[in-house]
Amino acid sequence: MTTSQDHRVSKLYDALTSKEKGAAVFACLMRFDTATADRIVATVPSKVYRTQDLEFSDRLRHLGDMATFWGLHHWREMTAMTAALALVDHAWQTENNDLGEQYFEGFQNAQSHLVALDAMLENICAENGVDPEAVRMMAGVPDTFTPIGEPPPDPDFDSEFRGILSRLAR
Repeated sequence: MTTSQDHRVSKLYDALTSKEKGAAVFACLMRFDTATADRIVATVPSKVYRTQDLEFSDRLRHLGDMATFWGLHHWREMTAMTAALALVDHAWQTENNDLGEQYFEGFQNAQSHLVALDAMLENICAENGVDPEAVRMMAGVPDTFTPIGEPPPDPDFDSEFRGILSRLAR
């Protein structure tokens, strides 16, 4: 049942531009307010477009999403590793060896995540006919990660992210 209140609210949405409606729907969805999001979406006009092949444009978008996701996690782990290494140095300079060992474990975990990310990227790119260097370039990652020592890839981290990256690459 549509009320006069609903009609007034819909008229407010009619005055918004498409960009403003997109931002409003995004905010509603982040607040889990699907009813308001649905009302806004109902005011968006339908249009017919002529465009490139959807399989092509979807593939391009998915590869961009995959590269972005991979890059975000790469840089997050690089930041964690750098912070842990700085804390290790501080702990050892203050002769707090227990804390230094704890931070060193965090450093090693970040390294094993980075090793896993690089291995995932190579495998997923090979499976999908994608150049891993192109992904690295988009993510702003100049080269594969070179660890200190030989940390093994973290298998839990690998299983968590491999599925996501695989789905994004398709």
